[in-house]
Amino acid sequence: MIRIVTLLSFVLGQTLAAEYLLPSTPALDLFSDDIVFYKSFDDEAPGADMAVGEAKAAKVNGKLRLKPGLWGRAMLFGDGEGAELEFAMAGNMPVPRPGSLAFWISPLEWKRGPDEPSIYFFLAHGAGVICLQRQGELEGGRRRHNCFVFTCHGLPGIPNITASTASDATRGWRNGEWHLVVITWRPSLLEGYIDGEALPSITLKRPIKAEEFANGRCRIGVLKGEPTLLDDFVIFRRPLSASEVAVLWSRRPKP
Repeated sequence: MIRIVTLLSFVLGQTLAAEYLLPSTPALDLFSDDIVFYKSFDDEAPGADMAVGEAKAAKVNGKLRLKPGLWGRAMLFGDGEGAELEFAMAGNMPVPRPGSLAFWISPLEWKRGPDEPSIYFFLAHGAGVICLQRQGELEGGRRRHNCFVFTCHGLPGIPNITASTASDATRGWRNGEWHLVVITWRPSLLEGYIDGEALPSITLKRPIKAEEFANGRCRIGVLKGEPTLLDDFVIFRRPLSASEVAVLWSRRPKP
């Protein structure tokens, strides 16, 4: 189903008056008034479909390649194919103002080998880094379990901190199967969900400062790692609740 959304106003005092041809997805249908950034991946233009901040991609590494997705088409990345898309965080992901992001990922050709590499799905770069990844073998032969990992590191005065699924949880993810990732943040608290289930929350030693990500960039996808699809990337102006995350997961297309 395709629909036209007329967006009259966004947050942060910015106003838009335009019509967007967008798919009908749970995030758009349920929370369209709370969206500050949206990328559907239904066309080959690298820019965002909606953005309070800069909609144009600040940098594109590789070439944006699209495959059939959960709704319409999805972005391919990994194994040297596809692209990394970088966007300015200002307005689009206004950390540390409370907010959340959500996207769907699907293994495309994960080999499940003993040397399974890490795959970075999303990174937010500023004075430090917030990143989301499937973590396998690391450089130098170091090994970790194949879990989904959510980390915050590199911020002065805040110890590096990690939350993750149980070890080897992602080894059971089948090629072509879709999974929902949701991350919420407040100045001193980061929370994550995989397929509607909460990860351990991350309490920071001190609040994140506005200037630490004011000029930051966020990156979707990675050139390295095994081929993966990503669809329906959304950033919200407020943290989603656990019940709202559960509803998003329940609205996925059933086989």
